[in-house]
Amino acid sequence: CLAVCKILRYIRIKRLSGDTDTTSLCLTSSCISLASTLLNNMNLDADPGEDFYECVCGSFELEHLILDDRSRIDSFDLLSDANNLELRRMLDVGERRKCK
Repeated sequence: CLAVCKILRYIRIKRLSGDTDTTSLCLTSSCISLASTLLNNMNLDADPGEDFYECVCGSFELEHLILDDRSRIDSFDLLSDANNLELRRMLDVGERRKCK
């Protein structure tokens, strides 16, 4: 959520300064994917002046359930889970090749 705060602050400063130069925008697939993820995690219906955390992270909590074996979940947990799945897939493929 800290990253979202920094991005929102940057955008606000750019808008207030009247800077309309878009040449410094990152439009790589990685940047667009990250921006999409950040926007999907936000609750745009929440008022950031009233509940900033809800505004920035509200949809993340709705989309990612905390499983019984965990006390919390965050973006690092999601990355770890995705890495573990990919490693398991790679090991399974390697084991299948080894058996042939």
